[in-house]
Amino acid sequence: MKKVVAQCDARECEKLDLTYLKQMLPEYGVIYGEEALELVDAGIISPENVIVLQDRNSRIGRKLRKKGAISLVNFCYESQIYAGIYYSRLKKIAPAFKYRIYFKGMFDGLKNCDKKNNFQACYPGVSEFRPEPINWDDRDFVSIVVGNKYYEQGNVFPKSTFKVDKYLKWFVRLFFETKSQRFLRENELQNKRLELIEYFGGKKVLKMYGRGWDNLSEIPVVWQKKLENIMKELAPKPVENKLEVVSKCKFNFAVENLSYDGYVTEKILETMVAKTIPVYLGAKDIADYVPSGCFIDLRKFDSFDALYEYMNGLTAEQAQSYFDCAQEFLASSEGQKYTEESFSRFLADLIILH
Repeated sequence: MKKVVAQCDARECEKLDLTYLKQMLPEYGVIYGEEALELVDAGIISPENVIVLQDRNSRIGRKLRKKGAISLVNFCYESQIYAGIYYSRLKKIAPAFKYRIYFKGMFDGLKNCDKKNNFQACYPGVSEFRPEPINWDDRDFVSIVVGNKYYEQGNVFPKSTFKVDKYLKWFVRLFFETKSQRFLRENELQNKRLELIEYFGGKKVLKMYGRGWDNLSEIPVVWQKKLENIMKELAPKPVENKLEVVSKCKFNFAVENLSYDGYVTEKILETMVAKTIPVYLGAKDIADYVPSGCFIDLRKFDSFDALYEYMNGLTAEQAQSYFDCAQEFLASSEGQKYTEESFSRFLADLIILH
């Protein structure tokens, strides 16, 4: 019987496009996990003939594997901020799979895994779409694209709505902080994004886009007060094409959710694709993945004043050196690792090896 490759997403509504994988594996049936589970339950295929590619701790993936499907690949492209439960169970989940595709820092605590089968995740954030470049002097100054999603850390007092359980959880987290909570508190970058919005929005040089900013109750009270008037002026709205709006600015703030080794996402990649200069803050080892000449490293500046002075003084010729470096990287074999086609090819190679 022909083997079936089942791609199981942690959130079934956010499926990866299987087009490339189907093209690369014509001898296999490549389908989504829900369809594979239906076929197994109906007795049409045997679970032993189902190869599971599991995103994080997908519910569908768990069901297929419990029925006897092959646990081949586990991968993760989300940070600890929004996938905390998965990270807390990683030591148990990871060894169940033959191959693992994670951000570098995730491998630190894994002891029962074959290291030769551990691979750095290359976020598929480089698309074929390229906006038409705009002359440097005709561009707006700087943009940021971010939704109003704020992870409530252990030391943050509940934002709104009196509920006993919220206050109790806050009290417990404040005085009995876990190792994971401490890591998030020390490495989260959400507050740094808000600081950038406050500073550059106050200077009236920021273009801001994203969902949910009409309701500031989702962020801590202290930030609600600081940003209330600035947000009224910025009036951020959702965008259909992020690359288009980013390409209209000289710079774009590419700030990750978390500072974590190897955690490099679409934020810096899409900025380079849009032929805009990324002002980056995230992985401390970013230069191991993206050449330093492609972006402005926010960590190298002692203050926002110093950063603003540098950005404001950048000439068109100096900007072109950033653009040239970025385009050279994106066209290189290393840059091409961050495409969806490359990710599909890598998965296909692992399946064929199996």
